[in-house]
Amino acid sequence: GIDSFQKKYGHCRVQPLSTDIGESALYSMCRRLLCEYNHIKQNGIKEYNGVLVLNEDRIAKLEKIGLFEEGAIETAPTKEYHWWEQYHELRRYRDFHGNVNVTSKEAPALHGFLQLQQ
Repeated sequence: GIDSFQKKYGHCRVQPLSTDIGESALYSMCRRLLCEYNHIKQNGIKEYNGVLVLNEDRIAKLEKIGLFEEGAIETAPTKEYHWWEQYHELRRYRDFHGNVNVTSKEAPALHGFLQLQQ
């Protein structure tokens, strides 16, 4: 997770355009954590979209390793980032289903991504 990444590299700046599927997933998780953290800090509550997310111990641990420092996470992803995010989602779909025959009913965004690639 982010703890291992921070120990390995000495920072939490996970690259949004990584071709490594694990690092791309880590970046997505970090962005979600940042959104939840900002929501909690701004609203003073421990729920985000009806789900208990970050408790005080987890927040303290993530703050200590620098995850929520200014500039640690790119917050305005580029079109290229979105392309890679969809690409990695398609790989996960293929790994799970054994094919890339995505229907618009089961995954509309991924189906749309495939249509654009053809």
